[in-house]
Amino acid sequence: MLRTVWLKLLIVLALLLPAAALGHERPATSGLQSLPGRLVVLRASPHVSLTRVPPRFPPGRARVQTATINVTYTGFSPAAQAAFQYAVDIWSGRISSSVPIEVRAVWKPLDTGVLGSAGPATFFSGFPNAPAANTWYPVALANKLAGEDLAPGKEDIDANFSSVFPNWYFGTDGNTPAGEYDFVTVVLHELGHGLGFTGSMTVDSQGIGSWGDFGQGVPVRPLAYDRFGINGNSELLIDTNLFANPSAGLAAQLTSQNLFFNGANAIAANNNEPPQLYAPASWEQGSSFSHLDEATYPAGDPNSLMTPQFDMGESNHDPGPITLGIFTDIGWTVGPPPVLSPQVYTPVALLNAH
Repeated sequence: MLRTVWLKLLIVLALLLPAAALGHERPATSGLQSLPGRLVVLRASPHVSLTRVPPRFPPGRARVQTATINVTYTGFSPAAQAAFQYAVDIWSGRISSSVPIEVRAVWKPLDTGVLGSAGPATFFSGFPNAPAANTWYPVALANKLAGEDLAPGKEDIDANFSSVFPNWYFGTDGNTPAGEYDFVTVVLHELGHGLGFTGSMTVDSQGIGSWGDFGQGVPVRPLAYDRFGINGNSELLIDTNLFANPSAGLAAQLTSQNLFFNGANAIAANNNEPPQLYAPASWEQGSSFSHLDEATYPAGDPNSLMTPQFDMGESNHDPGPITLGIFTDIGWTVGPPPVLSPQVYTPVALLNAH
C-alpha cells in the first residue's frame, strides 16, 4: 500500500516539475532543423579609390544600441580589435534583437587576394515565428525571430580576416591612405554576410546551376535571401517551373549579368527599382549572387558596402539604404530608413590605379 502511494506521488511530481529540475534538457522546438553555414568571401581590388562613406549614425552618438554583438577574438592585435569593435557598434545600432549575437573572429592567412570571409555559423528552419515555411534562416536572425537562442553556447557568425595583407588601415576615421585597405569597412561587410546577406545559388564545374542543395540528406530549401532573387523579366530563380533545380538553364540565369533582389523594402530604397545583384558572365564562387553589383554601386556610392570587392583607399562605414532594405525583407527589424548625409561624397581627386 505504502509503495503504491509513493509511486503515485512520484508521478505527480514528474508532471508538475519542469524538465530542467529533473535533470533533463528542454525538448527541441517541434519541427526545428539546422544545417552548417557557408562562408562568403570579400576580394581585394588592385585599384585605388579615395572615397569616403561615413556612418549615418556614428557609434556612441545619435543612436542607441538595439542589439548586443559579442566577439571572441583569435590572433587580433589591439588596433585590429578596436577597429572591429567600431564596426560592431555600427551594426548593433542598425538592427534589433533581444538575443545576443555571438561572433567568432579569427585572424589567419586566407587565399590570395581575399580580404575576409564570413557567414552564419548555422541555418535554422521550422522555428517559432519563421516568416516563411521550408526556408533556411541564418541563426542570428532565427534567434531574433524566435525570441530565444536556438543554438546556446555556440557562435552565430564565423568570420575570418587575412593576416597576410601588410597594408591594413586600422583607423576608424575613414581617412584610408591610397595604398591601404580599410579594416572597418571589411569587418562591416563581413558581419553583413554573417547576419544574412548570403544566398545558396551556385554553379558547378560542369555548368549546372542549383540552390538549396546542402547534401547529407538535408531537405532542399532556399535560404531566406534566395527567395527574392529574380532575373530582368521579374522571374523568380527558385521557381522550378521556370528553372529546374539543378539545371544548365538556372546556371545561364546566374551568369546573365541581369539579376536583381525583389524585396519590397529593398526596392523602395532603390528609387522603386529592384537593386541589381552581382552576376558576372563567369561564375565566381563566394562572390556571385551574394553581393550587390560592383558596377552599379561603385566605390563612394552609399550602397557600395555589400559589393564583392574593395579598393585601396576606399572606406564605407554605413550599411546603406539598399542593404538595410534587404535585411528588412528577409526578416530583420532595422532602424528608420536613413536620409543620405551630405557628407557622403566621392572626392574630386579620385584616384583609379588600373
